[in-house]
Formats: sequence, structure tokens, C-alpha cells
Amino acid sequence: MKDLISIGSTGFAQFGDADYEAKASSEGKILKDYFLKHFPVPEEYTPYCRYQWKYFSYDEDHYYELALCFNESAMEQHENPFFLEDFWEFVTLATSVYLEEDPFRQMVKDEYLRQIQKNEIPPAALSAVA
Repeated sequence: MKDLISIGSTGFAQFGDADYEAKASSEGKILKDYFLKHFPVPEEYTPYCRYQWKYFSYDEDHYYELALCFNESAMEQHENPFFLEDFWEFVTLATSVYLEEDPFRQMVKDEYLRQIQKNEIPPAALSAVA
């Protein structure tokens, strides 16, 4: 899928955290699960579109965000003339969620702590919990 729209992140995982990757992993799991449950990609778009916890390069580092990856040129070829227009209505709904609210951060923090308790995160990778 060559096109993407960034949906974002909660900001729980921060550059410089010793356990940035672990926090980002928790964040990706929670956000992807949330969007799949509350804003699932409509069935007619699943051949062309999916959510992905995406890696982005930044200066000499990287970060992650939830993205909606899709193939617009393939959707433009669809026989339904309103196919792409309806897709953009779905995108508008999915991208209207404000992710930096406390409920999202708390869900991510809870998942992160669950991973620590289950020893899914190596102790050497831990920093103070945000």
C-alpha cells in the first residue's frame, strides 16, 4: 500500500526514554485494537486499506504512529463512482479522534504495565513509567 494518512499517537512513548520501543509497542497495540474495534475498515475497502503501526525516520532517529495505509490509485479504478468519496468519509471519522486524551494514555500505560508484569519487557529496557 503506497498511500498513507497518519492518525497519530498518544505521546506516551517519548524520545529519549530508555524503554521507548517497549512503550511504543504498547501504544501501537492499544491504538490498533481500538481503531479496529471502533473504526473498522469497511469491508469493501479491506482489499485497498488497513491500519498499521508505522515506523517513520526522523533526523537520526525514528518514531511510530498509527497510520491508515491505502492504495488510492486502485480505488480510483473501482466501478462505483462514489467509492473513493465514501472512503474519504470513513477517513474523516477515523482521523477525528483526539489521541492525546487521558483515557487513551491510561489504556496505553495499563498495557505497558501489563507487559512489565508478564516479563514481556526486559528489565534493562525500563525507565520510570510516564
